[in-house]
Amino acid sequence: MILPTVEGTYKNGKVELAEMLAGVDGARVLVTFLNPEQSMKPDTATINEQNRKKFRASVLARMEKGFHLGGSPYLRREELYERIDRY
Repeated sequence: MILPTVEGTYKNGKVELAEMLAGVDGARVLVTFLNPEQSMKPDTATINEQNRKKFRASVLARMEKGFHLGGSPYLRREELYERIDRY
């Protein structure tokens, strides 16, 4: 069984999640306070979104650059015909 984990903040007796889970409605939850003596910053969701944007940009840059699979480039049509014995 997969147990999804979502970050959130507790404020004024309510838990606010940083993101919503698709297909989950009316589920039972367990809340664990990681650092109750230290108040969480309200801009946690903004920081997470900035990290996501940086990650997306790095992934797109890697995709655009591509990666080398080894071997030589494709042959030209003329080179293919030169390798075949013509009758």
